[in-house]
Amino acid sequence: MTSKLIQITKFEKEPIQEIDSAYFNNYPIVYILYNDTKKPAAYIGQTVHLQRRMKQHLSDTKRKSLKTALLIGNEKFNQSATYNVETNLINFFIAEKRYKLQNVSQTLDNKMHDYYNKEYYDQTFFRLYLG
Repeated sequence: MTSKLIQITKFEKEPIQEIDSAYFNNYPIVYILYNDTKKPAAYIGQTVHLQRRMKQHLSDTKRKSLKTALLIGNEKFNQSATYNVETNLINFFIAEKRYKLQNVSQTLDNKMHDYYNKEYYDQTFFRLYLG
């Protein structure tokens, strides 16, 4: 087992139901639902219940245009970390302006509370993990 995992799958019922990695079912995760059409759209979220949350999204008419799910897991994630990563990703997407975000629950003005190892997620995580 590795400590981190990124998985890309179709945002459809069967591929989502087939996800069985411990990192996606036993740890908090961050996810990006997106499409790359002429009008790119995305939804960024975090959850501790992947299957339940994806089922909710699949039944949401606002998410019908989204075709791909990118899942980010790590055995060291905790809910504060995934919330922080989610907020940072939303801010990056806002700054980049390529995708129309379907959720902008966090903004550039939102301050994240302090938590154990926050500095790692703020300064190192994106460079090592997503860079």
